[in-house]
Amino acid sequence: MIKNKFILISLLIIIGCSNSFGQVNSVNKANDTIASIRLLQVKDTTFYIKPKNDSIVTILMPKEKKVQITLKHIKIDTTSPAWYAKLSLRQSFQNKNDKAEPAYVTLIFPKDSASSQNFSFALGYNVLSGRGEMSLNPFIEWQKNNLSDKEQNAFLAGLNFQTPLWKIFDVDMNKIKAWTVYTIATLNYKHDSEKKTEGTQASLYFTPSFAGKDKAITLLPDVFSNNSVLDYYYNIYGGFEYENRSQVSDPSYKGTTGRWYLRITGTFYPLPKILDKRLEVVPDFTHRNAFSNTSVVEERINNLTKLSVNFVIVSKEKSKFADVKLGFEYKKGCDPTVGFDKQRINTLVLKIKI
Repeated sequence: MIKNKFILISLLIIIGCSNSFGQVNSVNKANDTIASIRLLQVKDTTFYIKPKNDSIVTILMPKEKKVQITLKHIKIDTTSPAWYAKLSLRQSFQNKNDKAEPAYVTLIFPKDSASSQNFSFALGYNVLSGRGEMSLNPFIEWQKNNLSDKEQNAFLAGLNFQTPLWKIFDVDMNKIKAWTVYTIATLNYKHDSEKKTEGTQASLYFTPSFAGKDKAITLLPDVFSNNSVLDYYYNIYGGFEYENRSQVSDPSYKGTTGRWYLRITGTFYPLPKILDKRLEVVPDFTHRNAFSNTSVVEERINNLTKLSVNFVIVSKEKSKFADVKLGFEYKKGCDPTVGFDKQRINTLVLKIKI
């Protein structure tokens, strides 16, 4: 039991760059850090200091308390991560970096007929230091599916830039803010082999991120709940997109399109403690509304609904390299940015994210 108002604890904390307050990535060098914890609401309270995977120190408290934490004498390892740590393999760069969807691939090569492919991947490399939350990724992306009646084959190459507009947890200033907004900006070339078009695309998305409060039910975006029955988090994206199809074989595809963009996605973990978060349910809805369009073939409103149910085979947290999952994918609607025409498909795929 703890009854003193002030507690001085000497900890060995491995400190790295934070994706959000409460999540700390490990680095190679550790330094002694003094944490001064002041109990603003003083009652008999028991808590534990628990290292997790030799990299994270977690304070567990049985009841919600108002705690003011001050870190002193912090030394952060500023050496650049290894080059391979800056590589990113994912499904696309439309997500916030730490919420990226895994890439997947299905290849069929029958002996007496044409081969079939269904894959979705994007490969990027962060040319910045990799120490903070700001990233600049030159990337290539390829989305192909010839297993359905409406085939898809789109190749993209460009730049993706992501940064929070301000920091939630500022170590230098010793300040904690309640929330921030992440900006995701992309400029890329696009080649659609099915529609035989080439052109450029640009997008600018914004997504809010709040500091977590570790509650069983949370309504704030980008905040993990703490629920033994159904753990979850969700994200909201808003912004706009621009596409210019300059080279076309069919004149009806030529033109420019400007779209408003809205997306809501989340991840749910049923019975997270029992299943160790190995079962994921990921609903995803995207709405696009063209406020300007000179192309004859593109519709003004395009909606896309997706549902993924994944079983985590290997997690990046434990492997230190990649997430590997086996998943069921349901997809209905249209995504003009990657040449996915209006249809409904179901697939069972192996997924990987680095």
